[in-house]
Amino acid sequence: MTSIDRVREISQLCGMSEEVVRAVLKAEAESASKSLLNGEKAVLLGRCIIKPREKDGEILLSCTASNTLKRLVQENDVNRENLQKTAKFKHITKMQFEELF
Repeated sequence: MTSIDRVREISQLCGMSEEVVRAVLKAEAESASKSLLNGEKAVLLGRCIIKPREKDGEILLSCTASNTLKRLVQENDVNRENLQKTAKFKHITKMQFEELF
């Protein structure tokens, strides 16, 4: 599912406009990014917990699916092998982060 499809589906499920959904998701991403840049974990409610660690000048992020999401996936009989992934991101400065938005 593309990002556009995801926003559209969330909009339909919750009855809010696509613009509101985009604004909330953008705010959540900004909030999570700030936490990660400060070395704190970021909890994406009902979805995952992202934990940062720094190694060789890079911020490494590990993402663990929430119990809520795991349960929903199991209930919907979706492939459970892809619930936990690790992503690697280069360290970005606060100024670079702000330029993303």
